[in-house]
Amino acid sequence: MNPRKHLKFISLISVLSLILIGIIFGLTQNIMFALLVSLIADSVQIVSYLIWLVQKEMPMEQVPKQVEVVYKYVTKKEERSRVKEELVSRLVNEGAIRESELYTLIRNKEAILAFPYGEGISSKIKSLCGLESQPLATLLERCGFVRATGMQNLMVVFTENLPRSLRSIDNLNAFIKRELPKIWEQISNKIKKEFPADQYPKKYEKWRSGEGFSAMYTLSKSMAQDFIIDYINKESFTPEFKKHIWGLIDWKKLRDIIKKRRHKVKEIISKISIDFLLGDIPRNVRKIIEEHEDDIKKSLGIEVFTDYRLIEQNKMSKVLLNFLPATERGNVDHYSSAIITESKNCYDLLKELGISF
Repeated sequence: MNPRKHLKFISLISVLSLILIGIIFGLTQNIMFALLVSLIADSVQIVSYLIWLVQKEMPMEQVPKQVEVVYKYVTKKEERSRVKEELVSRLVNEGAIRESELYTLIRNKEAILAFPYGEGISSKIKSLCGLESQPLATLLERCGFVRATGMQNLMVVFTENLPRSLRSIDNLNAFIKRELPKIWEQISNKIKKEFPADQYPKKYEKWRSGEGFSAMYTLSKSMAQDFIIDYINKESFTPEFKKHIWGLIDWKKLRDIIKKRRHKVKEIISKISIDFLLGDIPRNVRKIIEEHEDDIKKSLGIEVFTDYRLIEQNKMSKVLLNFLPATERGNVDHYSSAIITESKNCYDLLKELGISF
C-alpha cells in the first residue's frame, strides 16, 4: 500500500477531526470530551476506509482460483433476485409500468460491458461439447453477464451482481485469461477422444493441437447514466437483459410509479397463478401442479397467490399428494415449503411497494 496514494483521505480526516473538536468543545466547553469524541469518530472512519481498501484493491492473485466459487455466488445472487425480476417483468408485460420509466431508476448503477468476438468455434464442435455459446461467452454468462440483444455480442453485468473480487476490470481480465484456456483444454480433450489423430489425421487437427482456439474481447466500465437503454419501433433486448435490470431497481423509487397505478397493479397481481411460485420445482411437477391449480385453490381457500404463505406445510402437502405421482411423494414437503416460501417473498415485496390484499 502506497501512503501517498491515500494522502487525500488522511488530510480530509485531519480537517474533519479539527472541525469536530471545535463543534463539540463549543457545545460542551469540555476539551477532553471533545478530543475523545473526535478520536472515536476518526477510528471509525479509518477502520471503514481500511475495510473498503482491502475490498477495492484486492491483489489479482487473490481472485478466486476455483471458478466454481464465482459460479456459486452468481447462482445464489440470481436466485435471490428471481422473484423481484419476475414480478416487475409481469407488471411491464401487462402494461402497468413502462420500461422507459424503469431504465431511469438505475442511472446511478455501475456496469461492465464486454464485447467478445473472433472465437470461431463451429456449431458442430459446440454441439459435441455441449456448449450453447462460444467458450468466452459461456464463461461470461456463468460469471453473471447477460447478452443485451439476440443479434449482437454485447454482454452486460451490473457490478453489484458480480463477486466483489471481480468488480475491477483488471481482476476480471485476469480471471478470464486464466479460466478460458481451461475451457479450451476441455474441448480439445473431448475432440481428441471423439476424433483421434490416428483415425482422423486432418479432421479437427487444429482443435486437437489447440491452434484453432482464439478470442478477442474488450472490457469497459461505465455508469448507467452515461449510456442510454432504449429502442425505436421494435424491441430487441433479451428477456435476460431486462430482468437483470429489473432486479437492480430500488423498491422505494418504484413505489412512486406504482402509487399512480395502484388499481391496475392490484388487478394484474390478483390474476397471477401458482406457476409464479414454482421456480425451484422440476418442470414435470410444475406442469402437474399448474393443471390442478383450481382444485388446489378450492381445497386451500386461496384467492390470490400470496395467500399460500398462510397455509401450513402439512396441509399443503396433503393437498398436493392428491395429484402427484408416487415417484414424487417423497419430495412433497419440499415442494410445499418452496411454494409457501415464494408466496411469502412475493407478499413481502408487494408490501414494500405499498400493495396488499
